[in-house]
Amino acid sequence: MKILQNENMDSIREVKARMHGLRDLRMFKRYQAILMHLKGRTYVEIADLLGCTEQTVCNYVRAYKANGLEGLVPGQSPGRPCQLTKEQERELYQLIVEKKPADVGFPAEMNWTSFLVRDWIKQTFDIVYTDRGVGNY
Repeated sequence: MKILQNENMDSIREVKARMHGLRDLRMFKRYQAILMHLKGRTYVEIADLLGCTEQTVCNYVRAYKANGLEGLVPGQSPGRPCQLTKEQERELYQLIVEKKPADVGFPAEMNWTSFLVRDWIKQTFDIVYTDRGVGNY
């Protein structure tokens, strides 16, 4: 029993160390959930204190048990697959490299932005992208 308590204390120290100086509120909340879990709080209590559902707390604890604190780090959704063909991608690349937005009818004189590129793709290929999707290009 003493070993389990020492392991638990080590885990608590590790969580506290990760929380120290953390500015990401989402991760801080996840670490708080684990910290409270390690200190013996129930899922109901943790959910009530953090303002989330019991299922969310359960998901955090499950991820922690499976992969440690790294399991709490959310992955980024890959989003939809590319909708442009290789030829369309080349045309877009040439456009951005060789022309200004004003050259193809946009009021902007200087640089391409993700908003302008998104609008050009819609006008030219009738394909809708999000700003984030365009930014990934």
